Amino acid sequence: DREVVLEATQHSVFGHGFRFADAALKSDKTFVLKVVSINGFALEFAADSLKADHEVVSQAVRRNPRALMHADMDVVLEAVKTNSSVREAVKLHGRVLQQAAHKFKADRPVVLAAVTSDGFALEHAADEIRADRQVVLEALGQQAREWHDADAEKKEKIFKNSNRGDNGYYHRTALKHAAQELTGNVAFMLDAVRVYGLALRDAAREIKENREIVCEAIRQNPKAFELAAKKVQDDLDLQPKHYVTENHIALDGMMAPLFLVNSAMRLSEGGVEIEVERLNGEGAKIQFPEDANMGDLANSLVSRFRIAEGLVHMSVSG
Repeated sequence: DREVVLEATQHSVFGHGFRFADAALKSDKTFVLKVVSINGFALEFAADSLKADHEVVSQAVRRNPRALMHADMDVVLEAVKTNSSVREAVKLHGRVLQQAAHKFKADRPVVLAAVTSDGFALEHAADEIRADRQVVLEALGQQAREWHDADAEKKEKIFKNSNRGDNGYYHRTALKHAAQELTGNVAFMLDAVRVYGLALRDAAREIKENREIVCEAIRQNPKAFELAAKKVQDDLDLQPKHYVTENHIALDGMMAPLFLVNSAMRLSEGGVEIEVERLNGEGAKIQFPEDANMGDLANSLVSRFRIAEGLVHMSVSG
């Protein structure tokens, strides 16, 4: 019943009322136009042929701009080329920025949205945007998040791509597309590798020889050790198995889980008991000798909670 479907679609948050409609209705362009004019998100459940129909997609996007996420990729590209729904398009597929007009490539909010979706979208930004510290760091942050969420197999693939010497599209990191004034700047590169250690791959040669920067890169991602200059790799103190395992406190900008240190209580038999809690509610009470420090606490948290990346943020109440 068409009226029942329209009523259900109107009162469903993301158009799910259209999900259970008859296949014939989902392929009926006239009817689908009515449906998406009520709830743009219902485009998700339309026939594939209509997800590629410009009139249907335009109607859905007019109602709910984010409905573009359910459109055929060719329609998304067309939306960018014709300057319609550019910001929504790049939020979904960052690299479609390549198809956008120059004014959008030089539009900071648009580029920020693009690199938040895909760090490599930085390649298509205007020169002045590639020199914007925040935009570049956001691009690296997206890649750091991708690494953090990847399984072991995908991480190996990401690392191999970032460590290749050619200029392939997927190779290296977003830093490859940043302005040279940033990639050779010590202060900026400290921030960059704290966000994504593998960014060391695309740093200037003198940066890869900078012990402090290499240290921070390894702290964020132990694999960064393999990207440092040879003379720095020969430094035994920087070997990941020695350096990283002794430095579990994440610095500002690094991706790492946050632990709240809620209380510390002196024990009658000696030592202290510290109560900690993660943001997800998981917690523990851990006992230490009286001469323990924050480094000891960080080490214990990594071990007890099995933190794969080996780094934690800690916030002490009071």
